[in-house]
Amino acid sequence: MMIHEVCQMMLDDISKKQVATLSGEDSIQKAAQKMRDKNVGSIVVMDAQQHPVGIVTDRDIVVQVVAEGVGPSGQTVADIMSQNLLILRTSNSLQEAVRSMDEKCVRRAPVVDEHGALYGLVSLDDLLILLSQCLSKCAELIKKQTKCESTETECCA
Repeated sequence: MMIHEVCQMMLDDISKKQVATLSGEDSIQKAAQKMRDKNVGSIVVMDAQQHPVGIVTDRDIVVQVVAEGVGPSGQTVADIMSQNLLILRTSNSLQEAVRSMDEKCVRRAPVVDEHGALYGLVSLDDLLILLSQCLSKCAELIKKQTKCESTETECCA
């Protein structure tokens, strides 16, 4: 797969489907425990209709709770979640997602289906891994072509 093909991939193909979620009323301690148990760095916060309304990261917990000396038991996820949420759609391309994430200055974004239901999560880390795999394939192609050119033989694809 070439870079232009990767950039045109839709988010329904590349977003992580297993997403950790909580409601805004859940405690910060419960969020931290869920992050630990699921080995994730973020929790998507859902409203009563199961639509994403916020996101809480491990960094949010450290900066807004631990560093402030506030006990996690008295606060809820809604108290510290990022509310200016970028929500992407399954029909968005990777290129559109990266552009939107850059404009909103976010590293993670929930992905919803055509009904607004949570479908998955996309992160810049995941996108970087995908693009690095593509670049690796390009590097292999360059090596192969260089070898073909140096032996002055025709190279079969």
